[in-house]
Amino acid sequence: MKLNWTKWLCYAAVLFLVNSAASTLFFRIDLTRNSIHSLSEASIAVVSKLEEPLTIKAFLSENLPTPYNNLEQEISDLLEAYSLKGNKFFNYSIHIISSEGGEESEASLNSRTEAQNYGIFPIQIQRVEADEVKLVNAFMGMVFIQGDAIETIPVLGAGENREITVTSTIQRMSDKTSAILALENNVPIRLYYSDALGEVNASLASYPEEVAREIETLNRRYYGRLDFRTINPDNLAAGDKAPEEYNIPALNLQSGTRENPVNRKVYAGIVIGSGDAARSISLFRRNFFGGFDIEDTAALSESLPGVIDALAGVNPKIGFVSDHGSLTQYSGAQNPNEPGMNNFRSLLENSYDITEVTLSEGISEDISTLLLVSPENGFTEWELFQLDQYLMKGRSIAFFIDATTMIKPSRSYQSYQQPPSYLPRNTGLEPLLEHYGFTVETSYILDENCYAATDQDQSGGLEEIKYYFAPFIERDDIDKNSVIMGNIKRLLLLNSSPITINAEAASGTAPQVLFTSSPNAWEMRDQINLYDPTSIYPPGNDERLALNGAAYAAGPMTSYFKDKAVPSPPPPEEGESDEADTSTFKSDQADAETAKRASGNGKIFVIGSSALLKDNILDPEGTSGNAAFVLNLIDTLSGREDYARMRSKGQTYSPLKETSVAVKRIVKGFNIAGLPIIVILCGILVWLRGLSRRKYIETLFSKETQ
Repeated sequence: MKLNWTKWLCYAAVLFLVNSAASTLFFRIDLTRNSIHSLSEASIAVVSKLEEPLTIKAFLSENLPTPYNNLEQEISDLLEAYSLKGNKFFNYSIHIISSEGGEESEASLNSRTEAQNYGIFPIQIQRVEADEVKLVNAFMGMVFIQGDAIETIPVLGAGENREITVTSTIQRMSDKTSAILALENNVPIRLYYSDALGEVNASLASYPEEVAREIETLNRRYYGRLDFRTINPDNLAAGDKAPEEYNIPALNLQSGTRENPVNRKVYAGIVIGSGDAARSISLFRRNFFGGFDIEDTAALSESLPGVIDALAGVNPKIGFVSDHGSLTQYSGAQNPNEPGMNNFRSLLENSYDITEVTLSEGISEDISTLLLVSPENGFTEWELFQLDQYLMKGRSIAFFIDATTMIKPSRSYQSYQQPPSYLPRNTGLEPLLEHYGFTVETSYILDENCYAATDQDQSGGLEEIKYYFAPFIERDDIDKNSVIMGNIKRLLLLNSSPITINAEAASGTAPQVLFTSSPNAWEMRDQINLYDPTSIYPPGNDERLALNGAAYAAGPMTSYFKDKAVPSPPPPEEGESDEADTSTFKSDQADAETAKRASGNGKIFVIGSSALLKDNILDPEGTSGNAAFVLNLIDTLSGREDYARMRSKGQTYSPLKETSVAVKRIVKGFNIAGLPIIVILCGILVWLRGLSRRKYIETLFSKETQ
């Protein structure tokens, strides 16, 4: 057969053209349920609207072990997706650094040095080789560069949501640039530093110059909007305030001789900002030997940007109500036996500026979301008015309500093993919440589906102890349509009271239930026991039901004070009732009556527990379902629903659905006997088909012979 060379040449030309087109036309289809390999709308919006050049550099060690073995490919795919959606100002590069022990190229050495200059240093991770566990150093960091502004992510953890990390960093840099350039005045930074410190230690004499150099370097990142000056507290110039006015502590310095000792106060502190918004940082640090050192200037350059960003309003503000016995972001610091909220604070501090609020002094207009965490003392009508009008202005409030207060027995009764008692809290918030359709019951959710621990019994065996007051919330009991609950498969509650929803009584948008307990739950109302799980006995099935765990309302609302007179504001404190203060006091109520809003679009979240925010429930990495729920809640209340949707894509925890014992037995029987029977039946069918074909052939040949 003659070969048609023309046809084969045409085929080759077509293949070449298709290959050339494919190399320039890139597309892919994401078939995953949550589109985890595609950028969210928020990410596309951020990267497509860049107004200044942005460069992302990733520094990764080669041949990373599990679970980081796919990190290079993940970062490459993610940054390429940003590059395809970004405008001309987006650039990225990935720098691979050779592993330890091998010969290192010049490019790898340069990348290693560059990474360390950006503050990215190797961390130790485990590598398993030949049944041996080794610790190796590895680079896994990323840096964002926009002009002189630099943001560094020193470590990229395994399993974290990298898209929200990249997008939030880009957004924060853009917001910072806009906020800094929009400032009417430069940010004043004042170093209060006593000259006497340099007289005692010659190395401390140059400390102000070292701080000035750090501020000068930092000033380039803030477009020259920082105004630095050193102040000698012993020789204040006109207009300079004393360091005590900024709460800068003094250190008593002893000098001279034994016969003629000289005691003098010395100061070392930095004040950022001016007026009531000024924030101070003490530079004295207690050392290992009980003495004091001065803060290192390198550490100072790391702590100052956070304070400057907060003053410039780079991040949205969240207010913690600090009075009424409420828990604050620093609760637990004074009592090491009680879990604090350090993890909650660390998860939010990169995206939000957290500030404390006293209702008697009013709520600042720049606070987007207010948190009331476990209030214990009563609220006045004026304070309820402040909360109500805050909602009417389109703001958000999250209520983390503890229904009771635990009263521990006195020491004289502890020897008799008397249990603690629980007294209901009456804070005055109850009618306000009921007006919007929420009621926090004075009881607790107990559930058969709960956290269980294994302990040793008296006979030496193992027994399972169920903590009924720590129920699990499964995905079948979660509102999957809510942005707050997006893709969350399981939650853990602790000491949580049920929420009753009265949609008919709700003045405005009816609350929606975010999640409920399982149908095997019950209420503990009369004899409350949150300390001894072994003495709790579940009731019969007729007393069990699903209980509401949390509720949320967003939309049009009618004011609680619509048909009420504006309450009187608190009178001036004793000693402050001069004529100006008295006149201001008299006009407050009239101004409030004029400015009162009868309706508005607010957001309210209510849950009957504050334990959800504490360190024993929230993980510091923010990867658990509880952490995702809390972060989604704050983002949604602050108007950043896109971030909540983006976070839901990173929820990889997907537990198997619980099945009945009968279904388990059927599946087990099918795996043991069903599959072999199917194989045997298939073999019989093949044998019968072959037998039929053989008879057909024999019949065919017998006819031809005849």
